[in-house]
Amino acid sequence: MAKYDPLRDYLASKGSLVVMAFDEIATLVGGLPASAFRRREWWANHVGTANVQARAWIAAGFVVDDVNLIRREVRFARPSGQ
Repeated sequence: MAKYDPLRDYLASKGSLVVMAFDEIATLVGGLPASAFRRREWWANHVGTANVQARAWIAAGFVVDDVNLIRREVRFARPSGQ
């Protein structure tokens, strides 16, 4: 099992919009790197070799719609048509 598979599975079971606290995600996947709490870029919807986390939410049919580094939460949304 890959680190972010629990996030993928969680999102896959949800509706079209999901708001999660960073700490919720950290608990689900066994921790997040410090950059997730400090850098908006960590939450980019770019699937590349360094973005294994993005593969999880994209595989579940979601994109990151908004990131709030102050409140430490992220909003995932299903693109229209999915």
